Amino acid sequence: MTRQLVLCVIFTLGILCHASEGARDLPEAPSPPPVDTPNVTIPTSIWQLIEAEPHLSVLARLVKAADLVPLLNDTTLALTMFLPVNSAWENFLIEVGSTLEQLVADNSTISGLLEYHLTETIPDGFLVPGLDITMADLNNISSFQYWSGSTAIRDLAGRTIQVVNAPLIAGISVGYTTDRVFFPVRPTTVGEALEFNINFSVFKYLMKVSNNTALLNSSTANVTVMAPTNQAFSDALTKMNLTLSGLVKNATLLSNLVGAHIVTRVLPWQAMIYYAGYVYYNTLNPCAKFYSVESKTGAISLQGQGMLVGQSANVTQSDLIAGRFALIQAIDAVLLPLHRYGGGCITSPWKPPRS
Repeated sequence: MTRQLVLCVIFTLGILCHASEGARDLPEAPSPPPVDTPNVTIPTSIWQLIEAEPHLSVLARLVKAADLVPLLNDTTLALTMFLPVNSAWENFLIEVGSTLEQLVADNSTISGLLEYHLTETIPDGFLVPGLDITMADLNNISSFQYWSGSTAIRDLAGRTIQVVNAPLIAGISVGYTTDRVFFPVRPTTVGEALEFNINFSVFKYLMKVSNNTALLNSSTANVTVMAPTNQAFSDALTKMNLTLSGLVKNATLLSNLVGAHIVTRVLPWQAMIYYAGYVYYNTLNPCAKFYSVESKTGAISLQGQGMLVGQSANVTQSDLIAGRFALIQAIDAVLLPLHRYGGGCITSPWKPPRS
């Protein structure tokens, strides 16, 4: 037995034996099956961007109804458009007490509303804090840095709008999806500002029947209205075991309650953060006051004192414009003046200051 044969026998336990004529080539591995590459279309216009996003389907319908497709599909224009998502339109229609079908049928209103979301004036199309932006309808919006560090928008009515995501590039245009619809009207009175949001209808009614009509009609009132939503009043009436008509008949409780929600100074959101925890805010109710508390997330809550001790509410919308000076802060609970607090706690309706 030759030495080569002996070696081959020794290595038969699973070890490759190379014959003297050389090693053989291993068979090639089979090729992987072909993978289908999805056909992704990159939008080159604002309209293509809107049409491609399912969560912008309401906006797409409104754009068609307003005959703005040719403008928004022009790939030679460098446009920036703010794109409210479907839920933003749903909430907007609730606020204004309308339906989508009614809005679609009003071409001029849709056109003006959508033009307030469109501009050519943002430098390079990128949104940063500190901009005062003229929109296509010639009204302005402003950008600022929100407490979370993100860039937010303030519209003509003073409402805060959050930008949902990073810029969406569409050719030479840019889109920003938003969580709210821009409101292109600046309220001129407190009553008008409350009228713009159907969720404040109960509080507006209570202001009227508590003889605060002068304040509702004022364009120069130097106050801040802490306005509970209708749901907040529903919860409060249940808690007090009262009906709305029962509250109206109780003139003292009604007057104290309404007065406790009207701060006797202009109190913007930024001031509530700055003074959080150590400044009391006086109201038209001389025995009801409260202070603000800032949470770790930057949210603001109100903590009652005096007649309001133990009562609290969260600010859910801030700095809604209500005339030349006044502001409205929306809150999610009613500050109930349920505690007796000394004497002389008689709330008087607001009166214009003497000139």
